[in-house]
Amino acid sequence: MLLDAIQPPTNADSLGSLILIGVFVSTAIWVVFTFVPIRAWIYVKKQGLDVTLLNLMGMRLRHIRPFVILNPMTRAKEAGVAVDVLDMEAHHMGGGDVDAVVDAMIAAKQKGEELTFEVSCEMDLQED
Repeated sequence: MLLDAIQPPTNADSLGSLILIGVFVSTAIWVVFTFVPIRAWIYVKKQGLDVTLLNLMGMRLRHIRPFVILNPMTRAKEAGVAVDVLDMEAHHMGGGDVDAVVDAMIAAKQKGEELTFEVSCEMDLQED
């Protein structure tokens, strides 16, 4: 009796499910290619930078070109200077020159002096 009420799915049900799955997959692909800068993510992985996929998506949402942050981070890493991606984003969004900050930190390290990111940012913003 109960089994008589259960009917096997029809072709229309299967087609509707396939269309629904196709819409979800298409939307997921669109989101990935819209909010994730793929080229920057490959660069981050290749260089071994401490930047997550969410950081890159955040840069995209905040209208920051990722390589404005990633290129100075690469130079800092090669020179052995520790910088944080969020601090660099904040300085850039505040109107600072991230390249100049990293260059100053690298120059100070080569001279054997201690220059923190915050002090370097203050000097950069005072120059303007």
